Amino acid sequence: MSWDVLVVNFAGKTPPANEMADEPPAVPLGPAAKVRNDITAKLPGVDWSDPTWGIYEGETFSIEFNIGKDDPLESIMLHVRGGGAAIPAMMAFAKPLGWSLLDCSTSEYLDPENPSSEGWEGFQDYRDKVMRAVERKKPIGKAKKPKSKGKKPTGKKEKPKRKEKPKGKRNSRKA
Repeated sequence: MSWDVLVVNFAGKTPPANEMADEPPAVPLGPAAKVRNDITAKLPGVDWSDPTWGIYEGETFSIEFNIGKDDPLESIMLHVRGGGAAIPAMMAFAKPLGWSLLDCSTSEYLDPENPSSEGWEGFQDYRDKVMRAVERKKPIGKAKKPKSKGKKPTGKKEKPKRKEKPKGKRNSRKA
């Protein structure tokens, strides 16, 4: 489970947070190799051992950079996990590069001067609620065997038993 943020380039002009309909047309972020280098220059420590999927490990959070195979890059999807100061880490590369961050949970762009943490905090609250619900459920183990009276059920239909005549008394007919 992650908080998802889309990175796009509106040539340094982030649309107002609540005005997606009026957004200008996006331009490419740039060639994939240059984009990776630009991000690493602003946010050192991103692991690009897979050039299509970068990973940054913060102190209490991680950011995965879903770059894909396109070149040039039109956008990047960030998958953010954990807690703590993830937004400042994202702003560390997005703001100086003039890129915009769309919070997919609120459908609003983060203001580079005063980014809202509403989506990030909402994600953490939701994740924690789901995890508490999962923890309350009992672990799945072996199924309990049904208590049986007598023979174990075989799955076959049993014939009804005939009533037995009481022993010791014989039927006597008077002639």
